[in-house]
Amino acid sequence: MVVRANSLERSMARYLRDRIAASGLDVWLDSEVRALGGDQHLEQITVQRVGADERQTIDAGVLVVLIGAAPRTDWLPGTIGLDDEGFVRTGPSLPAGVADREPWLHLNRAPFLVETSLPGVFAVGDVRSGSTKMVAPAVGEGGMAVRFVAEHLARTGQRRTVTDEDRLVLSKRP
Repeated sequence: MVVRANSLERSMARYLRDRIAASGLDVWLDSEVRALGGDQHLEQITVQRVGADERQTIDAGVLVVLIGAAPRTDWLPGTIGLDDEGFVRTGPSLPAGVADREPWLHLNRAPFLVETSLPGVFAVGDVRSGSTKMVAPAVGEGGMAVRFVAEHLARTGQRRTVTDEDRLVLSKRP
């Protein structure tokens, strides 16, 4: 396991760190993958410690890349509430009393579980404050969001079909 950071404590749950330690897996801290090698498939990975000239090539048939849990929400408008780390607040993590203010007041409901501070805007997966940062729950949250979108549109009397233009705009977001 190659980790750019100097420890796993800040970015990984204790139970996962304990499982890694118990597995006997080699953990390269302060290191980076510098090269991949193989003929028809991956056979080797070259690892280098950060700030050192020394490189070591190790046998490997698989590479999984985890790029970190940075929320990348700086492009969102200020009307979307974020936590101190920049993750999107939703449902229960929104400030107390949010449903008692506009634009929520005229909706006569509290924000749905994965709804942001802006009615009808939902956040799921890694970007959501308090999420588990795991794939399976993110998929479930996505399904939940679809249901909440339909309910929001029904309650507000809006009907909208996603057009090819909408899909193009969504695919071009940062």
